[in-house]
Amino acid sequence: MIENYDYALDVALAQEGGYSNNPNDPGGSTYKGVTQATFNAYRAARGDNNTDVRTATDAEISDIYRTMYWNAVSGDTLPSGLDLAAFDAAINTGPREAAFFLQRALNAVGLKENLIVDGRIGVHTLAAAHAVDVREAIKAYSAARLDFYHRLTTYALFGKGWTNRTETIEQTSLALADHPGGPPPGRETA
Repeated sequence: MIENYDYALDVALAQEGGYSNNPNDPGGSTYKGVTQATFNAYRAARGDNNTDVRTATDAEISDIYRTMYWNAVSGDTLPSGLDLAAFDAAINTGPREAAFFLQRALNAVGLKENLIVDGRIGVHTLAAAHAVDVREAIKAYSAARLDFYHRLTTYALFGKGWTNRTETIEQTSLALADHPGGPPPGRETA
């Protein structure tokens, strides 16, 4: 839901932390969850020269998250809670993989007719998202996400963190689903 973006951004940033450059992380140099490659692409699209990702302003970080992740998973139109789950997964695994998780989750919760799992969130996926029990879809989303992580070669290094993040996002998403139209009471910021 459009009303949830600022809260979802706060939740995501709390998961991401500050700067990291783990040699085992294929993302490389990362600041507040934005990789150097993503920052370069963002700046190039604006006609700006590349600069170190650590120089990214809060406004740039917010714009990157909105345009490259929230909008990519149709965060404005997904049901409350499912929007956060898809947004966070898009940040962590990429928007296309997040769309695969969504379609698999929706199929898992008993649609009359299964969606084609194509990694694109279109009218059929959005309609299905509004036709199912959102809480069950969030749980199935987390299960699809964890299944993906277990298959990665870097799971031994990062699996515990990915699992904790997915569980935290699931609980926060469920709380958000119970309070559509904004953050749950007492959770105005992450």
